Amino acid sequence: MNLSSDEKTLLYLIAKAGRPVAATDYFHGIHPPLPDLPEEGPERDAWVEAQLGLFGAYLGLDEKGLIEVAVPADGRTPDLVVPTDAGRALLG
Repeated sequence: MNLSSDEKTLLYLIAKAGRPVAATDYFHGIHPPLPDLPEEGPERDAWVEAQLGLFGAYLGLDEKGLIEVAVPADGRTPDLVVPTDAGRALLG
């Protein structure tokens, strides 16, 4: 199965946690903002695009059956996810 770099990284971090986690908690760690990121401009646009790409990676992992919701969102916290057996197997 072909995974993007973001999908691989996100799946690895979710599996490494060893407990249900909010995938979005890892987004800034994967693509951190620059220390002096301006409110507008090409650097900001590139960072926002990278963050949106992580949402796509998150959805891709779900669509491919590599993660599943362990604890549904409750209005205060997002879905908490874990890797599926297929996700763990893919990681080796």
